[in-house]
Amino acid sequence: MKQIPHEFVFQWNCESSSQAVAELVDRFVNLLTQYSWPESNIFEIHTALVELINNALEHGNRYDASKKIFLSGRVAPDGLRFCLRDEGNGFDYQSQNVMTNVPDPLAPRGRGLFLVRHMVTRMSFNQAGNEVILEKEITPTFPGTQRE
Repeated sequence: MKQIPHEFVFQWNCESSSQAVAELVDRFVNLLTQYSWPESNIFEIHTALVELINNALEHGNRYDASKKIFLSGRVAPDGLRFCLRDEGNGFDYQSQNVMTNVPDPLAPRGRGLFLVRHMVTRMSFNQAGNEVILEKEITPTFPGTQRE
């Protein structure tokens, strides 16, 4: 069995293309599966990352392959913290009440950040609105115990 680091610090980036984004997400999820975390936590982190990275691709970089998406952070047995940034102009998350609004369930869009907010421990944005920081606390399982 491969020994995992107690803590893993990373800085990755990719071009703004669907294929590059998918490869980045796969790389990140493969890293997470090395830790003895409940499957439900990995699912939540994966879902949050996919939502945010798709927002960066579509709204931030507007599918401009010359622009990059940056993912950096720290993964440890007790949780993770990561930062996702695009090269777009950002958005005014304060005027859109991203941290407090409840989206219209019948609207075709606009539920992503609401979902992310409920899947992580903490979520914050930089002033420009083109960078989001997520934190997720995990209660690890131990060898010989079942994952959820």
